[in-house]
Amino acid sequence: MPLRIETFFSKADREAIRAATAAAERKTAGELVVYVSERCDPHPEVAWKGALLGGGLGALCAAISGWRFGGWGVPDYPWILIGLQLGLVVGWIASRFDAVAHRGVVDGERFVGPERSSVS
Repeated sequence: MPLRIETFFSKADREAIRAATAAAERKTAGELVVYVSERCDPHPEVAWKGALLGGGLGALCAAISGWRFGGWGVPDYPWILIGLQLGLVVGWIASRFDAVAHRGVVDGERFVGPERSSVS
């Protein structure tokens, strides 16, 4: 059963979208069409961002803990490598969750709600 627009937006939201679209159309020669999708396409770059961020944080945490608490008689570089590898895996796994992935890709200007509309 297809979902109706009333499922996603209230009447006030729909009116705000209509007004913002009309205002934007006045500034261009084209016609704007608003399309609402239940789910967006996957973003492959999220996995790389998550893994790199996790690896960097893991290596940093391992380096700080090795410096602060000592390496228990072992040089620091194995701890940093272990932290890097664990961080890469944890970051990659975290990026597989939709909420984390959405925050990793979406900047503040792509999804503008009626209250933050950039169209005046």
